[in-house]
Amino acid sequence: MASVSEKSANWAEVIFRRLKQIGARVELHVSDRTIAKKIRELSARKIPLIAVVGEKEVMNQSLNLRRLGISGQQEIQLAELEVEFCSLHTEPKFQLCQH
Repeated sequence: MASVSEKSANWAEVIFRRLKQIGARVELHVSDRTIAKKIRELSARKIPLIAVVGEKEVMNQSLNLRRLGISGQQEIQLAELEVEFCSLHTEPKFQLCQH
């Protein structure tokens, strides 16, 4: 998770907590560095999914998702990402994913 600015930090925190709750391994980056630097750093670490949150995503209650090895990005709703993540995990420990 990378927040573009302090204005989007609260929404990034909401997403972070919801993803942690369903068992995702997630980190939150809300530093004062530019978003380009944050994305470059996370990409260099081979992070499979990078969620970027800015003012547009706050207004739309969404997140901008970048996938490792795929150029471009995708704006999705948090609920869509939760469903996708939960579909990958069928283990009993992911009780929150079971609807």
